[in-house]
Amino acid sequence: MSGYKMNASATQLPESRLWDELSRKLAGTKSVTSVNGIIYKLENINNAEVSYSVESRNGGESEPISKEDFLSAISLLKKMRSFNTSTIKPYFSGPLYKKRSPLFALLLAAGFIDRE
Repeated sequence: MSGYKMNASATQLPESRLWDELSRKLAGTKSVTSVNGIIYKLENINNAEVSYSVESRNGGESEPISKEDFLSAISLLKKMRSFNTSTIKPYFSGPLYKKRSPLFALLLAAGFIDRE
């Protein structure tokens, strides 16, 4: 599996501004694609969460990634030189553990991470 890294523009922004940038960059976007080619339909992006769905998870029901979880993940990823959905497993817990793939899809679509 390929490695990824936070790009310079995302690294320089404080976590508090990254949510606003994510919202701005994904406004009007209907879907995002994971590193494995899974297409997640974006349902909603607001000040508290981003919601997505995909038929292969939860019967296509909408799932959220909270702003708090997103910013926590960004904070961790900024400290890592290189990462992928497998290497971050030990560092992610709770609801975000099962949402690594959609999280990476959001990060890629927003232009926050680059493939090494």
